[in-house]
Amino acid sequence: MFDRTADALVGVYRKLIALNKSVNDYTEPIARHGEEERAERGRILLSKFQEFEQEYFPNKIYIPKGTAEKIRVFNNTLHSIVLNFQMAQAVDTSRVKDPAIIEQRHQKLEELFAKAPDLLSALEDDFQKVLGFPIEEQKK
Repeated sequence: MFDRTADALVGVYRKLIALNKSVNDYTEPIARHGEEERAERGRILLSKFQEFEQEYFPNKIYIPKGTAEKIRVFNNTLHSIVLNFQMAQAVDTSRVKDPAIIEQRHQKLEELFAKAPDLLSALEDDFQKVLGFPIEEQKK
């Protein structure tokens, strides 16, 4: 059972890391690449979300419920980053330029980007705990 759990955690972690990288690639500022490349990155991103789901859901039974909840929150945060990025792009390119709406969209996106690394770090701690690694306490 431990081997199955370890394999499930490693597989899910790999898919989450690939998904996180794909989200970051997709949400790079548009000046760095054109619309065609953005569309290709969007297709890659969609495939990474699908690959994660294909790995995660059949293996969810091997993952402790608390860790599964953290995975859900992290995945939802990545979805929110993408959606807020797309909304920010739409607002930026719309004919109506309301500075308050633009600021709100960008602020929400910044909050989500700041939240994601902490969620991933907490997941890594959970994965290591399940795998039997000693968890180092951080000094505050």
